[in-house]
Amino acid sequence: MANIQNTQERQRKRRRGIPRFYLIYLISVAAAILLILCSLGYVNTLLEEYEAAQPIHLAESVFGEYFDPIDYEALLEDAEYDAGEASAEELTAYLSEEIGETELTFSKGTATNENEVKYIVKAGTVRLAAINLSLSDTETEHGFDTYELASIELYISVTDVSVSNNDEPEVTVATYTVNAPTGYTVTVDGETLDESYIEGTYTESTLFSTLPSDISGLSYSVYKLTGMTEAPTSVTVESDEGASSEVTYDEDTYTYTAYPAESAALEEAYSEFVVTAVENYAAYIEADKGVSSLSGYFDEDSDLYAAILEAGDARWMVTDHTGYDFEDVEIGEFYALTNGIFVCHISFVQVLYNDDDQWTDELDMYVFLHVVGETSSETGEEETVQYLIYEWYNA
Repeated sequence: MANIQNTQERQRKRRRGIPRFYLIYLISVAAAILLILCSLGYVNTLLEEYEAAQPIHLAESVFGEYFDPIDYEALLEDAEYDAGEASAEELTAYLSEEIGETELTFSKGTATNENEVKYIVKAGTVRLAAINLSLSDTETEHGFDTYELASIELYISVTDVSVSNNDEPEVTVATYTVNAPTGYTVTVDGETLDESYIEGTYTESTLFSTLPSDISGLSYSVYKLTGMTEAPTSVTVESDEGASSEVTYDEDTYTYTAYPAESAALEEAYSEFVVTAVENYAAYIEADKGVSSLSGYFDEDSDLYAAILEAGDARWMVTDHTGYDFEDVEIGEFYALTNGIFVCHISFVQVLYNDDDQWTDELDMYVFLHVVGETSSETGEEETVQYLIYEWYNA
C-alpha cells in the first residue's frame, strides 16, 4: 500500500511542469522584449518623421524645380530681383553667361531671422541666388516644425547688365556689396541699411598678423545693394561708439570694405592699465620687480602667464645694473574684436644703466585682453568682471 502511495506522489510531482518562478520570469522577459520592439518601432517612426520635416528636403525640391537644370523662364517669373528695365531675354543671356558650363550647387547660408533658413545657390564661387524658407504654421503629427518656401532671391551679380530702352542711352544695372564689421552701422547715400540688406556673414582673419587661438578673426556682415543703376555717392560705416571706419572700394567687384574703427572708449579706459602691466613685466624680467607686480594685470590661468614665470626663473643671469627707465612709450590701436576681447598696440624702449654704462631693449607688441568675471551662484549672472592680459605677439 505504501509503495502505491509513493508511486502516486512521484507521478503528481512529475505533472507539476515548469516552476512558477521561471514561468513568471519568462512571461516578464517576453513582455519586456515585446515592449522594446514596440518602442523601437515608435522611435524609428519618430526619427523618420523628424528627418522628413528638415528644411533641407524642401530646399532640395525647390533647387530641383528651378536650378537643376536651370529653368530661366520659371526663375525670372517667380524669383525676387531688381534688374531695372532689363528684359527677360537680356537677363537670361546675362545669367547664362555668368553660369556658363559650371554646375550649380547649393549650401546652407546665414539667415537674419531665427525662424528662417537660407540656402545659397552658387555657380562655382559665384553666388547666384538664395532659397529662403520660413517656419510654417503646420506641425507634424508629433509636433515637429515644418517649413515653407518664403522666396527665391536672384542676385544680379557684379557684372553689368546692359539694358536697351529704345533710343535712350544704355542703363547699367549692377549689385554693390558692402562688407562691414558686424554690429557697425552702414549708411549708403544717407540711408541706414537694416538687417534686410544682410546676405550673410564671414570671419575676417587677415586684419592682424597673429591672433590668439580662441578667436579666428573679426566677424563681418555682407550687405547687398541690388538693381543699382549707378554707384553710390556716399558709403559710410560707423562703430557702435560712432567712430568712422576707413572704407575702400574695389571697382572690379563693386565692393566696399570697411576696416575696424579704433575704440576711443577702450583707449581711455585701459591705456594706463596696459602700459603699467607691460612695464611691470619688463621690470620683472630684468629682476627690478617681483612677481607680485604682475598681479591684477595678467590672467594667471593663461599660457602667457606661465611662460612669464618660466622666463623669470632665468633672472639670475641679468646683467647687474643700478637703475632702469622707459622711453618713447606709445600705445594705441585699440580694437574690439569680439564680445569680451580687445587688442591694442604698445611699444617702448627699456633702458638699464649702471654708472656710465647703459643697455637698451625695444618692445613692440600687440596685447590681447579678455574678460575674466566672477559668477553669482544665485543669479548665474556675472557680478565682477575685469579685463586681463592673456596673450601677446611681437608686432
